[in-house]
Amino acid sequence: MKIIWAKYIKATRKPVKNICEFAENHVHELDSISFVCSIEDKKRLYGLLDKEIPDIYVTSSVPNLMEIGHKDAGKGKTLLWLLNELGISPEEAMAFGDADNDISMLTAVKYGIAMANGTENCKKAACFVTDTNENDGVVQGILKLGIYSLEK
Repeated sequence: MKIIWAKYIKATRKPVKNICEFAENHVHELDSISFVCSIEDKKRLYGLLDKEIPDIYVTSSVPNLMEIGHKDAGKGKTLLWLLNELGISPEEAMAFGDADNDISMLTAVKYGIAMANGTENCKKAACFVTDTNENDGVVQGILKLGIYSLEK
């Protein structure tokens, strides 16, 4: 599993030698910062950053990655904005997730469903846990809640 995450991070992130210098030089361009750290450091930093900097959104999509962005950058607020634009209430919507960065999205709607292969925090935040991504968990979740039927 570590190899998959390492490939994902390398393919979607740009490493820099001095993150502080980079941030200072790009202060008007940055919308978020991601960095690799130990799981212990990530847990410690979550609480520290939350107390010290109130206008940020701290999350993680993979175990050794910490992602920091603006407080309104989370998936939950984005989903609520989109639902509003489409005229759909959160009580009529469902969302599926498998990582900590999906929690705000799962709690924003009535049917927040976690995948069985998701993080423990993600599963705790969900109203229901479905099967894994690899086992058609999204379809099973939709069918389980009786929202959609394959029968005509």
